[in-house]
Amino acid sequence: MRSDDLVPLVVPSSAPVLGYRKGVVIAWDGVTFANTVQVGSTVLTNLPVLNLADSADIVPGDSVGILTFGSSWAVLGRFTVPT
Repeated sequence: MRSDDLVPLVVPSSAPVLGYRKGVVIAWDGVTFANTVQVGSTVLTNLPVLNLADSADIVPGDSVGILTFGSSWAVLGRFTVPT
């Protein structure tokens, strides 16, 4: 094995990274899906929404899942605790 074969193992990839965060809804319009979501200490406005099935029922104070891919962020849907 040549040393240059090992380069991909030690050099960081520039490919986008898939991630997952939790946000808290500050404002939500159930018709237009305009939104304001706090993720950590950052307030984000009008994130795209990937799951429209329960999006009309989201209200301020709900916790939502956030999918991140590189610099793109989107709301996956709200957390619902089974009863």
